[in-house]
Amino acid sequence: MRINCLKSLMLAGAVALPTAAEAQRPTATAPRGRIQGVAYDSVNARPLGGATVQIVSTDAPGLSRAVITDSLGRFRIDSLVTGMWLLGVQHPLLDSLGIEQLSRAVNVTDRGTARTTLAIPSARALITRVCGAATAADASGFVRGTLRDASSGMPIAKGFVQAKWIDLMITKRGTERTIQHVDATADENGQFVACGVPTDGFVQLRAWRGADSSGVLQLITPTHGILPRDFYIGASSRVMLTVSAASVDSAGDSLPAVTVMVARGIGQLQGTVRLKGGPPVGGARVAVRGSGLEFTTGDDGAFRLNALPLGTFTLETRAVGFAPHEEPIDILANTTPMAGVELDRLTMLDTVKIKARYRAVGLEAFEKRRRTGFGRYLGPDDIEKRNAFRLSDLFVTMPSVRVVNASDGDQILMRGNGIQRYCTPTFFIDGVRTFGGTEFVMASSVRAIEVYTSSTAPAEFTDLNGCGSIVVWTGRR
Repeated sequence: MRINCLKSLMLAGAVALPTAAEAQRPTATAPRGRIQGVAYDSVNARPLGGATVQIVSTDAPGLSRAVITDSLGRFRIDSLVTGMWLLGVQHPLLDSLGIEQLSRAVNVTDRGTARTTLAIPSARALITRVCGAATAADASGFVRGTLRDASSGMPIAKGFVQAKWIDLMITKRGTERTIQHVDATADENGQFVACGVPTDGFVQLRAWRGADSSGVLQLITPTHGILPRDFYIGASSRVMLTVSAASVDSAGDSLPAVTVMVARGIGQLQGTVRLKGGPPVGGARVAVRGSGLEFTTGDDGAFRLNALPLGTFTLETRAVGFAPHEEPIDILANTTPMAGVELDRLTMLDTVKIKARYRAVGLEAFEKRRRTGFGRYLGPDDIEKRNAFRLSDLFVTMPSVRVVNASDGDQILMRGNGIQRYCTPTFFIDGVRTFGGTEFVMASSVRAIEVYTSSTAPAEFTDLNGCGSIVVWTGRR
């Protein structure tokens, strides 16, 4: 009720508003007071700096004032006519959380100081309000945002967003990994809420409008459980792209070309790759995931990509000696976004020679199988040297294994046993056969990898389709 009242008063105050000097011109008989307070962000547990605090008199709607909170969220408004005032706070964070406005009524007395605090509700309170008490009690959160058309910027009604994540369950048979998902439909204003996503974990997001879709974003949900993310969706075409390769791989096997589906359109993107706080980075590879397009920067670090699909996608940047970088990017029609990519330099240590007998704790069975030589193996030291960002990066130079970038993400393919084709192997994560894919396994969490053809796989890792098996072990290296 206060929000509606405040809106009405502000609207009334917007008509023929007097100047600040006229509104607050002192008279001999008008008693005066002040309002002093703090705006606070309870979701992130910090002051709400840079917020606009607007006050409107309930007795004279033409009287209004506005101030900006400082870095500690503090504000103060002096020389106010006594009486009841309505306070409202505006800040971009409120919009992203779905809070229309924070408001409060304050009574100003003669020569008095009215103290008040305007606080965004806690994350648990917001999750309970938006998704219900069961979601809050389950330590889950939500993703919310707005779907917009990449050409007009207008909201998209009735589009939908899917959130996917991996769920671990401990049963009598051991640990099971399953892919969970939740779908959210946008309302008439394009706004959506996907409830039940995990907190402080990886979640994969994608938006659709009919046959058109955004790219796949892989984001980390905050610890408090509320992830704001808008999506743009535009028209794009699906193109069959033949990915060529060298005639032979490192094992001497012939590598045929692979045909994948990629997304193309009329979008453009340009920008510069730099060392964080430093000079441009030349030789960096910049790509929009799922488009099949890539650009290598020159000495000036500049890049430009054309024929991109419209919408929200993932921009990938890689360079030798730098940590891989990924970020969401909105590619819109009739404009060329400027992307400023900053890379972190890898810390290079002096060579240290250590003589020891290697025995990885918890990998005794892995080491035993590695000594047989029936498969291909990557131990903790091998994985550390590759400095990979995604799981697929660990297979880029592995014989008879191919990584292909497609419109729905990276595909890890493997040569079938005795045949000249590539197919999808059976994956095992920590000894458990995985049916939902491996897109949620990050390279930083991988300890060891085993790769077997169909004929060499141990009994516990027998594949289902004659293509071979890939076994991934996770944990601290």
